[in-house]
This record gives sequence, structure tokens and C-alpha cells, in this order.
Amino acid sequence: RLPGDIGLCGRLPPESVELVAKPYASWVYLNLANDSGFLPRELELAGVQHVEVRPFFGPASSERQLEMVMEAMDRLPRPLMLQCTCGNRAGLLLLLWLARGHGYSR
Repeated sequence: RLPGDIGLCGRLPPESVELVAKPYASWVYLNLANDSGFLPRELELAGVQHVEVRPFFGPASSERQLEMVMEAMDRLPRPLMLQCTCGNRAGLLLLLWLARGHGYSR
């Protein structure tokens, strides 16, 4: 069963951020903070209370980077949005988080 309190998205145009972000309490950005797609001001204006940058680039990332994303997903208030460039890494991380939560990684 997929959680209804975690959303996934790719890059958003600045004018769409407020509409998309409004229902979310937390936001995890999976690219670098200096990436042009990271729009913290727009997220704040939309009312997102917790914004964290947790860069994760799949196989090029370290185990520590993966653990930092998993910990943020466990800890941050819901609803939570995971954002990367196109949504693929966000979806992968959601599946890994669900697998861990159900004991499939043992």
C-alpha cells in the first residue's frame, strides 16, 4: 500500500510552485542547493514549514547520502514532497523507504 502523505515531483516552473506546494508541510530537494530548480523562497511563500536539501544521485551517491534521505523521510512532518529533476530518483527513494519499512531489505 502506497502512503498518501508522500508526493513526488520533478522540476517545477516558479509560477507552479505555490499551487503544487500548498498542501505540503515538508519538502526534500534531492539536487544541490545551488541548482536553478531549487526554489526555497517560493516554497516558504506557499507555507511549506520544513525544507531540506538532501542531494542524492543514485549509484553515484554514498551510503551516507542515502541514509540521510531515509532519515529525513522518517522524521519530517507529513504531508511530505520529494523533488528531483524529473521525479525518477524521488520515486526510487520512495520505493526503497517502503521496502525498508516492510522489512524487504533484510
